[in-house]
Amino acid sequence: MTELVSRRSFFKACSLATLALFSSSNLDFYSRVNIKQNIQQASILYDSTKCRACGLCFFACKNKNNLPIDGNPSWINQSLSEKTWVTVNIVRSSSGFVSYLRRACMHCLDPPCLPVCPVKAIYKNEYGIVLTDYNKCFGCGYCVVACPYDARHIDKKGVVYKGVSVKCTMCEDRVKQGLEPACVAACPFNALEFGERNEIIRRARERVAYLRGRGIESYVFGDEEDIGNSVIYVLPVEPEKLGLPIREMRIPPPVALQELLIQRGGLAIFGAAALAFLSFILWRREMILRARIKEKSKT
Repeated sequence: MTELVSRRSFFKACSLATLALFSSSNLDFYSRVNIKQNIQQASILYDSTKCRACGLCFFACKNKNNLPIDGNPSWINQSLSEKTWVTVNIVRSSSGFVSYLRRACMHCLDPPCLPVCPVKAIYKNEYGIVLTDYNKCFGCGYCVVACPYDARHIDKKGVVYKGVSVKCTMCEDRVKQGLEPACVAACPFNALEFGERNEIIRRARERVAYLRGRGIESYVFGDEEDIGNSVIYVLPVEPEKLGLPIREMRIPPPVALQELLIQRGGLAIFGAAALAFLSFILWRREMILRARIKEKSKT
């Protein structure tokens, strides 16, 4: 069971945050914080045990990136798409436990989407944020399939940039200005925090230790150094029970695939890229199958 917030404090916080959110188009006046300018790996902490699914992160992202609400005023259980880069889902685990789960790009340390791009449109900036060069991307969709979090989508209607792969950018323009991402700045319950990854992981582990010390089940997700993310979760149940991808689905393709895709670059290797992409899909399927067989052998 997560920590409780009184009904009065919930609505008070939501009212104040909503007023702040829509009183300024750029959110700067209430979100400027003392962020270190030497951040090497920008990171977000999402604490599901504090989240109340108020939806302010959802609307802050829409506001910041000029994304349409698309006629659906509810922020709960929306699917990620070219129009929705951040959402909150209500997830019921196999044991019946209900919790909230923020969904967006996880900004992987070693993103599976990056090496499958045949034109090298996907890259990581100086803060470790995974981005897409819209001038290079031509919408082949390989990265969409490679993403284990279903965070990438092709913008077919030109919501942001027609015909390219779009997703959460962690508000990289704000980060460069020493500001938090818009979703973090809008959260009234401190369920979202921003900072250097090592510090974010430290906070996440401390939070889990605190909760477990009070007899509350909790877990950290995304803190690995090999296949970890720059968005770290504190969860009230095991990650797999909330539908998060198992380790084998998060492993990037072999180095050989990356070398094949970048040896010449551009559309000239599109055929080789297609073959390599197929190899990647088959390779990942085999890895998942091996993991399941290994799991069954333990039982």
